[in-house]
Parts: sequence; structure tokens; C-alpha cells
Amino acid sequence: MADKYNFGSFEGVTAEIISSSGATFDLMKPENSIMNITIYEDIQSHAVTGDIIIRDITNFSSIGPLIGQEYLKLKLKTNTLKDEDENVFDFTKNPFLINSIESRTKIGNNIQVLVLSFSSDSLSKNNRTKVTRTLNGTYSDIVKTMFEEMSSGKKCYIEPTVGIKKITSPNIRPADIIRLAMRESVSKFLEDTISNYVFFETLKAFHFRSIPSLYAQPFKQNYTTYAPGSMPRNTTNDNLDERELSRIINFTIGSGNDTLIHHLSGTYASNLIVHDVFNKTVTKNTYNYFKNFRKEKHIGSYHGKDSNPVFSTRKIETNKRVSDFPARTFVVPVSKNGNNNAYYSTPFDTNTVSASNPQDYLQQRVSQINQLENGISMIIEVHGNTIVSAGDIVHANIPYTGIKTQNKEENDIIYSGEFLVKRVRHDFDYVLRTHKTDYVLVKDSVEELFPNDKDEDLINNSRNSFISSKDDFYPKNSKS
Repeated sequence: MADKYNFGSFEGVTAEIISSSGATFDLMKPENSIMNITIYEDIQSHAVTGDIIIRDITNFSSIGPLIGQEYLKLKLKTNTLKDEDENVFDFTKNPFLINSIESRTKIGNNIQVLVLSFSSDSLSKNNRTKVTRTLNGTYSDIVKTMFEEMSSGKKCYIEPTVGIKKITSPNIRPADIIRLAMRESVSKFLEDTISNYVFFETLKAFHFRSIPSLYAQPFKQNYTTYAPGSMPRNTTNDNLDERELSRIINFTIGSGNDTLIHHLSGTYASNLIVHDVFNKTVTKNTYNYFKNFRKEKHIGSYHGKDSNPVFSTRKIETNKRVSDFPARTFVVPVSKNGNNNAYYSTPFDTNTVSASNPQDYLQQRVSQINQLENGISMIIEVHGNTIVSAGDIVHANIPYTGIKTQNKEENDIIYSGEFLVKRVRHDFDYVLRTHKTDYVLVKDSVEELFPNDKDEDLINNSRNSFISSKDDFYPKNSKS
């Protein structure tokens, strides 16, 4: 390990474009230089994507030619405090695929700027592959089969699921089949609790796993803010590098919980009507966020912290909380013969398939996914590193803003603690030779319960007065 790091810098080792004709263009040469590379990860995306901006002096876009069927080999080294192998983005053995030429702009004599869109090869493999067959086994077994269809040489984290399932695929892409499995999967390790699954790709691996399994990871990095130019007394040469790596350069607080969206989407409450076509029965299940909260797995419970709802329990209307208004209704048909799926049952039940139980996962999944998408979130900008990926846990502290009192904490009570990394954006600026990373951080619980000191109803619930007389609409003194 070097004695001192220049955090935010990076070294371009390899950058090549291989055209469909087999011609290789070395982008490390000045005449075909890279201006910027941006790479994206997202726990709701099954592929890594990105853009590259190139200054083209030799007109290789026409010589190649570039037609959106090229390969992009990249190898970049960035500075961290970890092992050397973890400091490298290496896509030389599994290169990116260039999907399209976004723009081609002339900026001077014999000089043009190209913007190329690229992605991991899994996206292209998925788009050109159709599966037309019946798939049997646990959902995790089916997902493993689909990964074989679309992945190449990456680690695949597949959390085992319970229940034997059957999917009849009528010409469906592998990623779509995985998403079908994702919605109903229940973890073998969390069989007695609710486990919501996600499916995504990072620069390092594929993941098909439950959200609680992401929460259960130890945090990868600690981030906090420092006043520009400040140097705490306990800062030494030994910890100066670590302090700089953990520094939040800039941050933006997300829009926060959107009450209207949460009502409409069923985050707070919902009804589920299950129609069992085999037994000719109809059952109704009501989901209440506050009543179900302690039955669910949240981020704080895995890190020795109290987990409390991210919404207030205050009464808002007719002595009810926000979770007492099931504003969304789901209707799902099932076919159950005991614990088996009656649709696939045989006379002697020699090939059983587990029945679907939407009441065990559907409403809670919708609520938690909506919280991660429209709940507590923030974007932090830090020095680029290769250690933290989408789906990892980080610890972040945002300082308390305002006049401090004796009872106030140093850090914001909501925007501090453990967060799930939802999205990642890497920016490699070849002009300034800087690497910065933006993380979208989310969480679904808070350490301190929101105060609820007042119970009076602030909503006017008096009866409406209706006005419908002719004189109010057509006054007598009006001119016709």
C-alpha cells in the first residue's frame, strides 16, 4: 500500500474499441482520446450501462466503421485503502458492448465528438434470447438456469427459495422470467418472515436475493461531511487518507416521503382479494403498515439499531392514521389443493407444485419497494472507488442544520445511520483526471420514533353545505 493516495484520481490502463470488422482502435492514444466515461449500477436494473465521450481526430467512426456492434475493453485503476485487486475495473476479458452511437458532433476542423452508449453483454444476450419451455424447481433453481442463458463468467449470488414451482415460458426473455420469479420468491433462510427479492447486476456480480439479505451485510464504508479546510486535532498521517476517502464532497436530500403516492400505491394500506378458483372461495386480506411493521425485516434491525416506522402515527382524520385507509385493492386468482397448486396437480400428486400464497408477500412487497423508491433518500458525491457497489450497505452521517440546543444531536436524526446503496454513478473525467461517484442512498426505518404529542383532529370534518338555488346561479339583478 502506498503511503499517500491522491483520492479522486485514476489511471487508465486499457481502453480499446474493437469494430465489427475486427479493427482495433486504441483510445489511450492522443488522436482518439477519451473525454469522459460514465457507468451506472442500479438494484432495479439487470444490466450495467454507461456512456463514453470520445474526441475523434482520425475519423475512426467511419473507418471502423462504428455501427453500434462494437466491443469496448476497459481497465481502470482507482485509489482506495483496500487490496490492489479491488482497486481495478477490469473489462478486458468480458468487454462491454457498444449498443448505439448517441451523437456525432463536429467541433472543429477535422475534429468530432462521439457519444457512445454501452452495456454489459448480459443485456444483449437477454434481448436476443427467448425461452420457450417449461421450467421446474424452486424459483432459485429456475433463476440459476436463466443466469446461464444471459451471464458470462461473473459471480452469481442466488439466495435459495422455498417451494417447488413451475413456469411455462411462451417465448419470454430470461430477465423477464427472473422478474416473474422475483415477485413471489420466499427465502429459504427467512421462511417464517417476509422476504422481498430483487434482481440486479453490478460491475462485480449478478444478484438474485432478498432485501433483508442486503440489509444484513456489514457496512462497506463510512461517509461523513467535513468543513472545507478543516483538520481535526486527532488527524494524523496514518488516518488522513481514510478521512479523505470517507468525506462527502456534496450531498442532496431526496424529496422525501410523498404522501399522495404512498396512499395511491398502497404503501400505507391496501386490500387483497384472493379468489381460489379450485375451492370456489374468496378471501380478503388488509395490509396495515403500522400493524405489520414489527413482523417485517428493516435495515436498522440488522445493525444493532432500533427500527421504527418512517411515517408518523398521528391521527389525521376521524381518529385514524394514514395506514387505516386502504386506498388500493389487489385482486389475485389462485388455485389451491391444500398446499399444492391445483392447476398442476396429478391424480396421485406425483409431481406437486407449491401453491401461490399472495397474502404472504404481495402487499408487503409493494409497500417496501415503494418506500425504497419514494421514501427517505439522499444522493452523496464522494471520491470514486471500486469498493462500494449497488446493493451494499454504507454508514452516512449528515450534520444537523440549524441552531443547536442542548438536546440536539450533532447529526440529522433521519439522514444518518445505515443506508442501502440503491444506485451508483461512476464518472471518469479524462480531461481533469478525476473519478467521482454518486450514490443514491435509501432506508426504510429510523432509529427514533417520530413524536406524536397531539391527537386533536386538524381536519374540518363538519358536514358540507350544498348550494343549489336558482338565485345563487342566476341572480335576479343580472342582465340577460
